[in-house]
Amino acid sequence: MYQNENNFNLIFKHLQKLPKNKKRHLISIVGTPGSGKSTFSNELLKYLAKKDYKCEVIAMDGFHLDNRILESKNLLSRKGSYETFDINGFLSLIKRLQKEGNILAPLFNREQDISIAAAVEIKNDLDFIIIEGNYLLLNRPTWCKLKEYWDLSIMLDVDIKEIEKRLLKRWLYYGYTKDEALKKIKSNDILNSKEIIENSLKADIVIKN
Repeated sequence: MYQNENNFNLIFKHLQKLPKNKKRHLISIVGTPGSGKSTFSNELLKYLAKKDYKCEVIAMDGFHLDNRILESKNLLSRKGSYETFDINGFLSLIKRLQKEGNILAPLFNREQDISIAAAVEIKNDLDFIIIEGNYLLLNRPTWCKLKEYWDLSIMLDVDIKEIEKRLLKRWLYYGYTKDEALKKIKSNDILNSKEIIENSLKADIVIKN
């Protein structure tokens, strides 16, 4: 796996070059569904904590549109595509993180398939905020504005066949039958993965699995 010491050491070298006079720095962790963004982000948080830095992780998934809204837009089957997120709300949060103190952010509960408001507290004294999500470098209207706020962007590069294996394991875990899981992967997850691979802006660091 890519969450090894060498990768984190490389990231740390980049972080040390960032301006020292900034209140706190934003690190984006980008990748396809199943690329391991959450695991990587939490391991990076632990690594930086050992270096005596205060950090927090925020997931873009907290800005999923509610299923009722997706149903009204005929987008429920495409949940997870970039059209199914509140990009304006997410961009507003990112802007606030640059200049405000204690901030509350939403969290997505996968078991309940719902976003929970004000579930993560971003305290004033943090050194780094790690933000993980599929579309943090997406070159689409409004989404492309996010890149200017990243002090360091990291793309997790995983082979598409490996992604399919991980996603199958994920959806089986959440109670889907194998046929249901394969249909979901083919009709949604892989389409979203291709969108990320083909239409993302260049990251500062690319880490291959």
